[in-house]
Amino acid sequence: MRIINNVLLLDYADLVDKYGITRGTIDCGVNKHIKGKSPSWASIKDPEDKRKRLIVYKTIPAHSRKGLPAEETLIELCRQQEAERKNISQLLMK
Repeated sequence: MRIINNVLLLDYADLVDKYGITRGTIDCGVNKHIKGKSPSWASIKDPEDKRKRLIVYKTIPAHSRKGLPAEETLIELCRQQEAERKNISQLLMK
């Protein structure tokens, strides 16, 4: 899970492992979006690991988003995780 340019992005692992969305559902939706057949499941290549794709939270269909926390909750969680990573990095550099 990441925020890039103020857009909340979720990775496959979060969607599958934490929130129970099947990989097939994600793959099908992403492929339809890439082919221009659906506005849902927009994604980008992960800037840190080009092998992975990140899914734009706002484009996940409502029926698939039912099991996910609200966007605001995930943004706050993401910011907390970023702060923790920075703190750990600073401790390791001492």
